[in-house]
Amino acid sequence: MGRKALTRNRKQNPKKRREWIITLYPYFRDQGLRDLKMDKVANLLGKSKSTVYEYFSTKEEIVAEALAYKMEALMGFESIVSNQNLSLEDRYQQLMHYMIPVLTDISSLLMEDIKLLFPKLWRQVDAFYDHASTVLETYYIEGMEKGVFRKTRPALLSLSDKFFFSALVDPTFLKENNLKPEEAFQEYFELKFKGLLIV
Repeated sequence: MGRKALTRNRKQNPKKRREWIITLYPYFRDQGLRDLKMDKVANLLGKSKSTVYEYFSTKEEIVAEALAYKMEALMGFESIVSNQNLSLEDRYQQLMHYMIPVLTDISSLLMEDIKLLFPKLWRQVDAFYDHASTVLETYYIEGMEKGVFRKTRPALLSLSDKFFFSALVDPTFLKENNLKPEEAFQEYFELKFKGLLIV
């Protein structure tokens, strides 16, 4: 019976698939993926399992769509960092304000489960980190060339951002340090730019 579901023609309806992912995502974020079954997916959507199979052939396909949903939001950072109409400082501040709600909606539990259970999908996360590091390094180099930032290694600066963004998706880190994401951003921003800007 399961095999028949896997071989049937899928309905090509990206809008419906995305609507379902938006419904499912809070469960993925809060509960992770280790106990995820197609029965649970159907139950969360209020659909029959056969209806779910009309749109998704496997759990991995569902997780891939959920990851794409969040990666699209994350990719919005690039247009902010590259916006030449804003000062370097304003760009960074806008970047942080943009990234905080996006990152805090991605739990460390979900990321750990994707890495453990879906290594092929995790490569997309790695690729995003690499791309983000390159974009941020370009931003820091621009600031140094304009004489706004102190001369230092751009790779170290982008690496510190990567660690900071990772901490924002870790509820344990925020709880242990009694921090809200907004407070963490403000302190990080002030620390980074007071040490980075040439006064």
